[in-house]
Amino acid sequence: MKKAKYIEKDDDENVIFKAQNIFKSIKKKILLDNVTFKLTKKSFHVLLGHNGAGKSTLLNICSGNDKSYNGDIYFKNEDINLVKIRKSFLFFSTNLSFPIWWNVLEYIKNFSYFFNNKFLAKRKMIDKLVEYELEHKIKQNPSHLSSGEKKKLAIILVDLLKPELVFLDEPDSNLDIDVRKFIYQKLKNIANQGSTILISSHYNNEVKNYADYVISIEKGKIINSKHINDLTNSKNLVDELIKERMKEDD
Repeated sequence: MKKAKYIEKDDDENVIFKAQNIFKSIKKKILLDNVTFKLTKKSFHVLLGHNGAGKSTLLNICSGNDKSYNGDIYFKNEDINLVKIRKSFLFFSTNLSFPIWWNVLEYIKNFSYFFNNKFLAKRKMIDKLVEYELEHKIKQNPSHLSSGEKKKLAIILVDLLKPELVFLDEPDSNLDIDVRKFIYQKLKNIANQGSTILISSHYNNEVKNYADYVISIEKGKIINSKHINDLTNSKNLVDELIKERMKEDD
């Protein structure tokens, strides 16, 4: 697919990332329909939607893993170049995979080196494992960790490296409520320290308590994008936003 030629740049200096008019279809089935949204610097954004709404498809495009789409994506008001922003961006998909030849500590050490050509101090890595309650897994292969432990390991890397922009596809999936809340709070803290974070989720009644902004998507369309202070307290937030949008369109 050919990308749109015109990029509508954003005058707001607080905007670090923008996706504009993203369209994707497969065999006449529209997966994303003219999707536009932007991310504010140093904020925790949540992409909410039911299963099949288009969350993972959108994140795969925005992260550069899927190039078969129409539209434009830019970082800091420039057409995005994943090679140039390699040290500024991290993306973790829902299904995390790890090399079988490293233990947890070696994985953190080598991942950090590949990311920014620097080795982290061993004490710093161990302290972070203790903070995330994974110190007893230090010599274990990451692929043998539980689902929750794998998600924590991914967040540890985000926490240690603190990239400018982070995308996480459902980091809260298949986890119990205590682990989900633990991860939300850590991501909130990391955003407060300067990273811009976007995660996809369908746990709207929990994650909204930690997010700065909520972007709702349904059937491949952005329904709403709002600051958390402008949102309803409804437990079924996505459904409420859809109803609100329908009223606006009437």
